[in-house]
Amino acid sequence: MKTLAPGPFQLAENPRWHPLRETVWWTDIPDGTLWECGLDGSPAVCRYRGEQVGGFSIEADGALALFRVNDIVRFDPATAECSGSIRFADPGSLRFNDVLAGTIGTDDERGGAWIVRAGEAPANLWRGTRISNGMAVAPDGKSLYWTDSTNRRIVRFLIAENGIDSMSGTALIEFAEDRGTCPDGLALDACGNLWSAQWDGGLIAVFHPGGGLIRKISLPAGCPTALCFLPSGRGPAVTFSLKGKNSSGRSPVVVLCADESGAPVFLSRLYCAASTPEIGIG
Repeated sequence: MKTLAPGPFQLAENPRWHPLRETVWWTDIPDGTLWECGLDGSPAVCRYRGEQVGGFSIEADGALALFRVNDIVRFDPATAECSGSIRFADPGSLRFNDVLAGTIGTDDERGGAWIVRAGEAPANLWRGTRISNGMAVAPDGKSLYWTDSTNRRIVRFLIAENGIDSMSGTALIEFAEDRGTCPDGLALDACGNLWSAQWDGGLIAVFHPGGGLIRKISLPAGCPTALCFLPSGRGPAVTFSLKGKNSSGRSPVVVLCADESGAPVFLSRLYCAASTPEIGIG
């Protein structure tokens, strides 16, 4: 295990590998900051400070789409400028949280999952949670996995030719409340296995695409929030929070020693042409 950035971060979330810059990015939500770090041992650098960023995606042209409290903006890493605000208003939603995208609700019924397309207002996919969390698309592009933290489950939606079937959502994995942990961020490896960060559990739980548990990986801190795979089988980068019942007082960003490669990097196109080529993680 390697420490990428020692922190401490208040609530580091939504790590993403940037295939064009060859760096890892993450947000520290309460601090209103966005961080970038290379794999060469250099210190992490704060690239953005402002309104809270609940999650972000890497655009196909190298920019970032920041999902904030009441809008989505394009962030240019070269200039640190934000532009192209897409307003978002949903009574009962406090802010975005994790991206494809989800929201934090004011109660257990107001948060949910949203579909965001270029040139369109965000469309609700699912509602009925306070905390929407990690999302990932299967390598074959036929399933979307979404973490419903409030109800302690990972839901699978089917993806048809015309988009995500909102009526197909079924609980693939359910977590017993008496375990004391809660599923948080989610990433997929190249085989389609689900890697779920277990808030308050100090571990990553790895599941088969059909839902069966494969193994658990212990972590150096109690409240992992999310993870993303690095290229060339370098393993996943994991973020942590200082909050939580089992917080160890440590919230670094670490890289786990694992042989698995990640599923292809998801590149959004909210602000760039659809003809921009895809980039895989390798």
